[in-house]
Amino acid sequence: MSERLSQSRFNPMRAIRYIKDHKKELFWVWITYQCIKGMTTLTLIWIPLWLVWRGQ
Repeated sequence: MSERLSQSRFNPMRAIRYIKDHKKELFWVWITYQCIKGMTTLTLIWIPLWLVWRGQ
């Protein structure tokens, strides 16, 4: 049981190494996330606020 717990613990050095090794792939994942987040925010928050402000 204790052996299983030691394998599941978060290792920050391993995470940093993974990020350094996969910079290009993670960059495009981040860009995709930002685009989806921006479209969702625009659609669900800013456009309805603009319509209310215009009085429609």
